[in-house]
Amino acid sequence: MAMNRTTSPNMSKGGEQMRAHSLVGVWPTSMAGGCLDQMGANGVKAGKEQVKKAAAAPSDVAVEMKSASGGAAAAPPPPSPPSEESAGSQALSVSSDLDQLVTALSGSDAQKTEAAKILCGMSDNWPEVQIKIGEKAVAPLVALLSGTEEQKEHASGALRHLFMEERNVCYQPSLKDAIVPCVAMLKSGTDTQKSNACAMLNRISIIVDHRYAISEAGGLEALVALGKGGEAELARCANKTLDMYVNLPLQKKIAALQGGGEYDA
Repeated sequence: MAMNRTTSPNMSKGGEQMRAHSLVGVWPTSMAGGCLDQMGANGVKAGKEQVKKAAAAPSDVAVEMKSASGGAAAAPPPPSPPSEESAGSQALSVSSDLDQLVTALSGSDAQKTEAAKILCGMSDNWPEVQIKIGEKAVAPLVALLSGTEEQKEHASGALRHLFMEERNVCYQPSLKDAIVPCVAMLKSGTDTQKSNACAMLNRISIIVDHRYAISEAGGLEALVALGKGGEAELARCANKTLDMYVNLPLQKKIAALQGGGEYDA
C-alpha cells in the first residue's frame, strides 16, 4: 500500500504547503515531522504545542475518501489543542491508527521510514500515549535501529521519547536488542543518532542486567569517550549514565578507562 503526500492550506513549512501521510490519512507535518525539525546536536526538543497537537492527532486525521464522482472529500479544519486534563484520555484513541503504523513498520523501506517518522512525533506526548504506543511499537522500532540512516534517526527519536516512560523500559523483552545498535550509533552515528542513543542507554541502564550487557557491547568505552570529548550536552548525558554504574564491579572498568589505562578483568 503506497504512502503519498498532499497539500493543505492549514499547514505551511518553508513557504511550501505540506502534510505527511499515514497509511490511511493525512497527519499534520507539525506532528509527523516536527520532531525532526528540532533534532540537532542537542537531540529532540519538541515543545508543548507539538505535544498537544500529537495528542489530538486522531481527530486531526483527514481520511481521503473518494466520492461517487471520483473527487476527494475536503479535509475538516484542525481542532483546537485539548487541555492538559483531557489530552491523555483523548490521545488513547490513537489505537486504530497505531495498528496501521505498526504494520507499516514491517512494510517496504518507504513505509518503514514514514511510519517511524510519524511515531517519532506521536511519541513526544503524554505518558498515557507513550504507554499505548510502547505496547505495540517498541519491538519494531528497535528493529529499525539497524535499518537505513533515516530509519535509525526516526526510530531512535521515537524510542528516546518512549523510554522516558518507565513502563516502556521495565516491561519490554525487546529492550536488550536495542543495546548493540545504540552502542554502534554512539561510536559512528550522526550527532542526532548519538544524542538519541545516549539518552536511550541512560534509560536502559535502569535495569542492572542491562548495564552488564552494555559493557559487553563496548558501550562503556563509547560512553567514556563521549564523556571526555563529546559536545557539552552529550558529554553530560554520557557521564550521567556512567554514574549509574557506581557500586558495581563495572565501576573499576570505568575508572580505568577514564584514567586512560586498560581494564584487566
